[in-house]
Amino acid sequence: MDAAAPDSATAEKVSAFIERWRPGGGSERSNYQLFLTEQFKWPKELRTQVALIRRLSAQTAPTVEAITPMLKGRNTAKRKEQIAAILETLESLGWR
Repeated sequence: MDAAAPDSATAEKVSAFIERWRPGGGSERSNYQLFLTEQFKWPKELRTQVALIRRLSAQTAPTVEAITPMLKGRNTAKRKEQIAAILETLESLGWR
């Protein structure tokens, strides 16, 4: 089993979110408020955080700036550091 494998509920939510917003391409501002209501809760477990970052990065730029708006709650400096560390680790492992 992959250590970073998401639980099926999280994977399904991420996939549904991506599929719902893919056709718009991000160019339609009238749906901005709807988009914001479909953010993802930041997981507590590292392996689930990694899985979420991998899923979101597959559909957007793999940067802290692109990922943080897709997460619920306050995007604190600590959360941004966690995301940056995960992205750096994934890159060093050859992902993406």
